[in-house]
Amino acid sequence: MPLEPFTEGDSYLAALARVAEPAFDVFRPDVLVVQAGADTHHLDPLADLMLTTRDFERAVRLLLGLAARHTGGRALFTLGGGYTPEATPRLWAILALVLHGAPLPEALPSGWLERWPGRTVTTLHDPPDPYPAIARRAEIDGRNRAMVDRLLDAVARYWL
Repeated sequence: MPLEPFTEGDSYLAALARVAEPAFDVFRPDVLVVQAGADTHHLDPLADLMLTTRDFERAVRLLLGLAARHTGGRALFTLGGGYTPEATPRLWAILALVLHGAPLPEALPSGWLERWPGRTVTTLHDPPDPYPAIARRAEIDGRNRAMVDRLLDAVARYWL
């Protein structure tokens, strides 16, 4: 989906859910394949999206819920994208822990912190609000909703 630059987590997840739900209903896949790129993170220099580690976790859980309802839980997650060492390893660790049903630790293991001293990141999750508020948030959300409407209108004739 061609989302607006600086799209934040709530808008991203709303668009994903709004498109994915009807797509699953129509196509009835046997398996879900997800390319779990880390380039949606707000620190990543390429995608211009503003997702946090918490948003990434919510997206993984949303996709796992879709797989549980539509594919009998069959899902394959691959890794790709992600160009910042402060975010990518944490996102993929979150993915692995969520997929295995393991709890997410409050802090990174001491061995990791000792191996890479000087890093400012000490937890898997970002701080609650890691980036400044974007004045155009409502405008971005509105444009994303309009894009999803256009997308669903364009494909609806093929889905019926």
